[in-house]
Amino acid sequence: MDTEVAKQERVQMVLARAREAWPDEAAKEWLHGSNDVLEGARSIGRVHNTTGASRVVDEDLLNLWVDQPVDVIRRSYRRPSTARNLERIARELRRGLGGRRMQTALVHGNYWGNVLTTITPEGPRISGIIDWENATPWGIPDTDLVHWWLTNQPGELGAIVVEALANPEAVRSGLSGLGATLANADVKTEHIILLTWLWHVSAGLTRASPNRMGLMWVAPNVSPVVQLFDGKEFQSPRGTPQ
Repeated sequence: MDTEVAKQERVQMVLARAREAWPDEAAKEWLHGSNDVLEGARSIGRVHNTTGASRVVDEDLLNLWVDQPVDVIRRSYRRPSTARNLERIARELRRGLGGRRMQTALVHGNYWGNVLTTITPEGPRISGIIDWENATPWGIPDTDLVHWWLTNQPGELGAIVVEALANPEAVRSGLSGLGATLANADVKTEHIILLTWLWHVSAGLTRASPNRMGLMWVAPNVSPVVQLFDGKEFQSPRGTPQ
């Protein structure tokens, strides 16, 4: 497992590469803060496009994306039924992602529209993206967009994720309406939603800040999702085997 220092060093390396790759000086300064006008989910897309790389999903990535987050939740939420269902989630994601060639990129990990804006005579302008604590240089860019969509819906995250799994097309169409396209369109949207939820919960439980999520938050946001895996195979909330 990477140390936190090594992870942050890699994030800074990828950020530096992004700045060097920008086509003009004004855009090159954007990661530090600029007057580039980007809105909502599209603001993170520029980072993804600049830092993107195609990779085959091997055991190292499956461990990073699936096994480690599952282990964090299992250790924090010590219910036997939850542990069994988390294993089913892990098997479902491994089966759906393992061996695929996917587009990876620097992923924010907690993107909900957390940007800095500057008020100008022409109106608000986005001047940068903040809160990179959960960033990873080899993430799935789709998860930032789905996270943005999920966290901008009203209600508890657990219930929102259950609804999104029941109607994944609503997530796709919602993002499409914002001009955002999922980079890995051939991957099941349900798998991207599950990964986004998994990463969000595990990151919150390990966050090295006063904002670390407690068990009072975990209960309504973990149980509704893991309960979907009470059977031997994943059943969508509408009852259709996936």
